[in-house]
Amino acid sequence: MRKERSEMLKWDDDARRGIQWWVKQDYVRKKIRTSFKTESNPGIDFREHDLGTVRAFADYEAYAGVNFKESAVQQYTLDNHYPPNPSDSPGFKSYYCFVSIERRKLPGDDYKSIDIFFLDPDGIEVFCRTFQEMDLQQFVEGSGPL
Repeated sequence: MRKERSEMLKWDDDARRGIQWWVKQDYVRKKIRTSFKTESNPGIDFREHDLGTVRAFADYEAYAGVNFKESAVQQYTLDNHYPPNPSDSPGFKSYYCFVSIERRKLPGDDYKSIDIFFLDPDGIEVFCRTFQEMDLQQFVEGSGPL
């Protein structure tokens, strides 16, 4: 790091204060899920950053063809058409899947990588993510999420 950038990077400041990045990340993600009404977290304060009062949240979802609570999207939106979505657009399709891996439930500690992947009904891979190096090291040591 160059001298002139010292003390300028947020994550470096947090690390010096002993703040772990994934703790802040979890809080921000919880705040996003709360603002999109996919879960309720009463302790989060939105006074300065609320979504507004002119239209209802459901109005935006109908306009954009999304349903945040159900993690679903209308076909019209998936086909890359611009909003507003027609009111007769076919129903929603959900593509969200939350995967949580707990270190204590995995045997051993000599992993080189961990792969998470999904297959469609025909057995064709539709998603794959490989965790290795730093992400995997922090996970194996129990100091970070995967």
